Amino acid sequence: MMAWQCDKKSPMCSQCARMHAKCPGYRDVLDQNFRDETESVVRRAEKRYKKSGLGDAEQQAPVRHNLIDLTANVIQFESTPPSMSQIFTLTPSMDDIAVTNFMSSYVPGSRYSYLPWMYGLASPESALSSTVQATAMAYLSQELCQANLMRIARRTYAKALQETNEALAHPSTASSNSTLVSVLLLGLFESLIWTHTGTPEGWTTHTRGAFAIIKLRGLQQFESPVGQQLFAQVANMVCINSLRQKSRLPMGLEDLIEGAIRNKPNSPPYQLIRLTSKVSNLIADVHASTKSASEAVKLLCQLDEEYKQFAEYLPLNWRYHKSTLERPEEFVYGNTGHWYPGHRALQLWNSYRMTRILLNEAVHALANDLPTDCKAQSRCQAIDNIEEMATEICASISYFIGCANLELRRSEAATFMAPALVTSKALAASLLWPLSAVRGTSLASEDIRAYSVKRLRYLGTVSRAPQAAEIASQGPSFDALQDGLHMIYVS
Repeated sequence: MMAWQCDKKSPMCSQCARMHAKCPGYRDVLDQNFRDETESVVRRAEKRYKKSGLGDAEQQAPVRHNLIDLTANVIQFESTPPSMSQIFTLTPSMDDIAVTNFMSSYVPGSRYSYLPWMYGLASPESALSSTVQATAMAYLSQELCQANLMRIARRTYAKALQETNEALAHPSTASSNSTLVSVLLLGLFESLIWTHTGTPEGWTTHTRGAFAIIKLRGLQQFESPVGQQLFAQVANMVCINSLRQKSRLPMGLEDLIEGAIRNKPNSPPYQLIRLTSKVSNLIADVHASTKSASEAVKLLCQLDEEYKQFAEYLPLNWRYHKSTLERPEEFVYGNTGHWYPGHRALQLWNSYRMTRILLNEAVHALANDLPTDCKAQSRCQAIDNIEEMATEICASISYFIGCANLELRRSEAATFMAPALVTSKALAASLLWPLSAVRGTSLASEDIRAYSVKRLRYLGTVSRAPQAAEIASQGPSFDALQDGLHMIYVS
């Protein structure tokens, strides 16, 4: 029988008024006593469960569910009896854990901002699903230092490779976004598992495959934002790979770049790719000695000026902010900090700086063959440009440190709401190659190169790139174009 309760209207409810009683108001819940009946309820449920025959494990067929793996580790409540825990389990698969970790701690700060929604729309049997799972498992293996997870990743990679080849064999899927992303992820997988200097053949093969797909896609790929982003990603990889090999661009790429510029003439990534393509072809010609020293220096200096103009006319949403620090900070070079609109702007600016270092190194090397009156001036100007670009690259590290501190403050302020945020490993990895470019230029000051070596070691540890420590121990004679860090940078 339920006792009468006041309906708690203030100052006096209608029921209290009819009874001529003083309204007690809301009850103080802290004064109420509760009795925990959990154990007795569980015992009664267990008893009924056994009576019904459902508890006989020897006579019952195993419970199966497509979305639940009963062999995985489960989360159990201490008060739940064993027979009940066989039915009520929380079992995220290892694939789900790997993918979630990859999407949350690598994709932010990487070139794969489109990946979460594309993966969400992909069929579980598709090549894209397999390549995401293989790459995510390899990444998790590195994070946890678990060799058994890497074995799983390699098996999934083999399956993904087969499915991607099948997708490439069908005209209806060969040039699709998902197939192209699958090929890019296969290349990313190669860069993640590579722990040495140099470049594995597998990565180069996947780069060539990605280029073949964008050629097949033609001008139609510029009709969607994702198509534009994918083209920029692949074209940048091909340009830098050609630059590394000192070879001219593969046939067809320059036409596609011009098509992209016509479609989106004010796009900074496209404009930078066009400049990089010019540098790649010019460096190939210089290497092949098809031009005289004076002609080559003139063309190199003209390209350097084009880069300066590119930077001068960048839109505001691509520019970075410089700030003077009140006191020196351990990880920040000098007394200047940089803040960028995002990781894409950071990468664009460091690509600009690295390429200008390369151009001016070539000018300095060719200056020996110039007339005496031009030799000293060309050399001095080249050294000044290299010092400026190297200083800017080192100062850009403050953006990573700033992001780490910002996310740390956010996590401390919201500890009760969410797990601590993690600075993207991809953001740390994107700074390795620029630092190696500073390390590798003998024309930069000793102070700047020493800083780049220290930060290269530090960020190599943060991004789980063991080859960074080996590269940091090398002198300027070890060419940054051949160290293999470009794979992490462009993948």
